[in-house]
Amino acid sequence: MEIGQCASDVRILQSHPSDLHGNKVKRVSHKIRSEMSACLAPILTSSLVLYFALLAPCTSLANEPAKPSAETKYLLFQLFIPGSPEVHFPPQGQLADTVNDITRRIASTGDKRQKLGFAVGPLMFNQSDEDTRRLIKESFKIAREKNIAVAFHIDDHMFWDARKDLFSDKNNFEWSDWKGTVSTATRLDWGLTPSKAPAQMCLNSPAIKLAVENRAKLIGREISTELQQLNREGKGELFAGVITGWETQIGHDFATSKSLGFHALSNRGLTDKQTSAQCDAELVKLVKEFIELWSTNLAQSGVPANKIYSHIAFTEQGLVTARNQSFAQQVGYATADTAFGKNHRAGFSTYPSENTIEQVRAEVAKHGNPPWISAEGANVIPNGAPGEARMETYLAKMFNHGAVIVNIFSWVIAGEAMKNTFFRPATENDEAITAHRK
Repeated sequence: MEIGQCASDVRILQSHPSDLHGNKVKRVSHKIRSEMSACLAPILTSSLVLYFALLAPCTSLANEPAKPSAETKYLLFQLFIPGSPEVHFPPQGQLADTVNDITRRIASTGDKRQKLGFAVGPLMFNQSDEDTRRLIKESFKIAREKNIAVAFHIDDHMFWDARKDLFSDKNNFEWSDWKGTVSTATRLDWGLTPSKAPAQMCLNSPAIKLAVENRAKLIGREISTELQQLNREGKGELFAGVITGWETQIGHDFATSKSLGFHALSNRGLTDKQTSAQCDAELVKLVKEFIELWSTNLAQSGVPANKIYSHIAFTEQGLVTARNQSFAQQVGYATADTAFGKNHRAGFSTYPSENTIEQVRAEVAKHGNPPWISAEGANVIPNGAPGEARMETYLAKMFNHGAVIVNIFSWVIAGEAMKNTFFRPATENDEAITAHRK
C-alpha cells in the first residue's frame, strides 16, 4: 500500500471512525493538516530530510483524500426488480418490503449531506414502456414515503431478447469473425462458472441506436417529471441519479469465448485488412460512443448531467479468465477512458480484488479527480474471497477519495433460502450495519 494512502485513510479511520462523508471529512482533513504542521518543525530541526525524500515519490493525486464536496453523498443498496431473469438476478421480494427492511435495520436515512438509498434495476429493454414508467413512479413514491434516496440502474445492452422487433433481425446481432458468423448467446463471467445471456447486440446497428434513443428519452422524461416535483417540495436530494450501464461492453461468444464486435467494425467500414490493434481502438471508441448515446439522450430529456453515471468494469474483479486476448478484448473494449463523458460522470465496479479500488482512483486522478461512483460492489470478491477486513475501510477507500455514490450489491440477495451466501454476510454483518449507519 502507498505511503500517501496510509497517511490519509488510516488516520481518518482510526482517529474518527465515523467520519466517512461530507463536511465530516473536512473536519478530519483540517485536523490532519494541523497535526502535520505541528510535527513539521521538529522533523526539520532534527534534519530528517530523508523522510521527505522517501515520502514524496509515494504521494500522488490518486492517494490523497479528495477535497470535500458540498453535494450529497449516497450509500445505496441495489434492489433487483420483480421480473428480472432470475438465473442472473436473485429475487429480493417486493421493492417496498425490501426498503422497509433496509430502513428498519440501519435505523437512519441520513440528511442532505449523506443519504441512505436504494438503486432499482436493471431497467431492461425486456420491460415494456408502461412497466418502465410504472416502476419509476413506484420507486419515487417509496422514496418520498420513507425519506430515502432512489437511483435507477439501466441495463443498456444485455437483456433484450423479449424485444421481438429487434431480436428477430440478425442485423442487430454481433459476429464472432469477419465471415459474419452470428453469435447467438453471450458469455457472462459473473461467478466461478460462466453463465449464458442473450446474444450480444450490435451497438451501432441503426435499429439498436434508435431503440436506445427512444428508451433513454422515456426514462429521462419520467425521471425529470418526478425530480421537478421533488425540487418543488425541497427534497431534491432524494434523487441519487441514474446509472446508464450494467457493465457496458462488447462481450464474448458463449460457445467459443471469442471476442465479438466484427459486425460493428464492418458497419464502420473496417475489414480484415486492419490490424488487431486498429480494430481494438475502433471498438473502444464505439463503446464510449454507446455510453454517450444513452447519457446524451437522458440529459436532453431533463436529467441533470451531474446525476448521470456510466458503469464499466475494467479491473479483474477476482474473475480473471485465461484467454489469448489483448487487454481491450478481455474487458469487452470497456477500457477505463470509456467511463468518462461530457454528459455523465464515471462509474465502475469496485469489488476489492488486489488493488481494484486503487486502480479506479488512479484513473479518476488522470482526469482531474472529478466526482465518480462505485456503480456496483461489495466488500467481498465474486470468487468468494474476502475483501477488506472491515466494511468501514471498504467504504472509506471510496468516499474519502471523491466517490459520491457507493452502490452495494446487495441487500438480502437471494432471499432467506440463501442467506449465508458470501454476499449477504459481507453486507449485513454487525460491523457492516454499523458502518452503513455512519
